[in-house]
Amino acid sequence: LNYKEHIIDLNNCLYLAYQNRPELHMNELLREAAGYEEKIAKSKDDFQVGFTGFLGQSGSAYKTETLRMGSDWFVGIKASKPLLGNVGSYNFTQNKTSPKLGQSTVTSGASQSLELGILSNLTGYSEKQSALISKLKSENELIETEKTINTEVREAHNNYEKAVMQIQNTKEKIGFKEEELKVVQSQSDINEAMLSQVLDAMVKLNDEKALYHQAIASYKSALANLNKTIGLMDYFN
Repeated sequence: LNYKEHIIDLNNCLYLAYQNRPELHMNELLREAAGYEEKIAKSKDDFQVGFTGFLGQSGSAYKTETLRMGSDWFVGIKASKPLLGNVGSYNFTQNKTSPKLGQSTVTSGASQSLELGILSNLTGYSEKQSALISKLKSENELIETEKTINTEVREAHNNYEKAVMQIQNTKEKIGFKEEELKVVQSQSDINEAMLSQVLDAMVKLNDEKALYHQAIASYKSALANLNKTIGLMDYFN
């Protein structure tokens, strides 16, 4: 099994995870959307002014008369301000129309009115509270997601370092067992060690080599998991 050790910085892994984990971006967008919803709900308490109107011409005449067109216009203004569940509003309208059949003068008029809607804006208060709750919930979910990602990256990085240390440890043990086998074989050549001792040394060496391959497999698994936690599957290979 091939083995290539990487020098991996924990802070860089955390940075990559915060940049690439999709669930973190999704929660950031949800928080942003909840913030807009709160702003929209609060804006309904602002002073609001509406304008409406038209400008045109109209006229009417009998068949024996000449049709003459006159100017018609209308303008309307409405201002309102919600306050503590109530809504106060002011309306002003003014209009002018050309004479119709049977009329000799221009028709015009104007009106003003003040209104107070008692407890007519309770839904607006409810919308603001609901928007605030949604915003706080999305912020809490974002924080929890950041904590989860932070924990996952740290655990994956820790497991990676453990795997590297295990590989280095087994490599050292393999070198030690190889030297031990050479010594026992040399002793066997001059009849100072029995064949069973040589075989025992060979078994111990092969056991360490098996542990080395297991450590390599653990290393590759830890590296793949670290890639997963940073959101880049083939970043470290």
